[in-house]
Amino acid sequence: MFICYSFIGKLPEYIIDTIYQARLFFKGDIYLILDDFKSPYLQKIKDFRVNLIPYKDVINNDFLDICKKRGDKIAVMNGLGHRRLLFLRSMERFFLLENLMKKQNLENILFLELDNLIYQDPNIWQENLDDVEFTFLHDNDKRISTGLMYIKNTQSINIITENLKSYVSNEQGFISEMGGNWLVKDKAYFLPTYWENEKYNKMTFQNYDKFNSIFDAASIGWYLYGSDKFHDCGRKNPWGEIDYTIHRYEWIEDEEGRRKPYIVKDNEKILINNLHIPCKELNPALSKPLN
Repeated sequence: MFICYSFIGKLPEYIIDTIYQARLFFKGDIYLILDDFKSPYLQKIKDFRVNLIPYKDVINNDFLDICKKRGDKIAVMNGLGHRRLLFLRSMERFFLLENLMKKQNLENILFLELDNLIYQDPNIWQENLDDVEFTFLHDNDKRISTGLMYIKNTQSINIITENLKSYVSNEQGFISEMGGNWLVKDKAYFLPTYWENEKYNKMTFQNYDKFNSIFDAASIGWYLYGSDKFHDCGRKNPWGEIDYTIHRYEWIEDEEGRRKPYIVKDNEKILINNLHIPCKELNPALSKPLN
């Protein structure tokens, strides 16, 4: 398995935290697609043995042309500063990854957004994913989270990119990556974000018995560390289906002294495989301090 990140624009400092955390659990190849080669954080990133991929080498101009034609439908969030093109970049990253996979003949990719921290070696998940094209996390009705996702090969990611091209070309409402990927949910394998509960969509728990652990679509990280500063919505994610505020959480050190988060169900402690942290302050959630 490989890990890949993509960020176009000025690299945020938390890029160091997320890659450092990945290195605590993962020894394989890590790729970062970027265009900010003047970033002061590059040397530290290189210390973590990261393959830096220039944006210009994997850019997909056909998709950007489609977006230009629908520019009035793709929101620009000026309040996010350097992340103001969030709605464009969140879709574009799939096309960048697809070109990288083709160029370097890569398969079995764990695709991570920068505000995600992992707490288990993703190779452990591979045995449940051998026959899977790609994974999603269910966030709510018509909302798919891809903050953490597995993609098998170029044929698999092509399902996503072809759908996004059609979606951006034809959608008459608000255009978002979450909404676009919802259209191919029937072709996805859903990683568990909860255990079986009749209150919630079965996509949240249909594969829980295979992992006996859960993944965070964003609402756990939101509750534990707060929302994106652009939003001031309290401790519960108002867009997420599941109410994680009713649970207790514990941090437990493993045999290597790495802190890992658990959600408590009755008296059972269930590992949370990742935390998606919208506030972008990742340091408090690291498994070991970063020197």
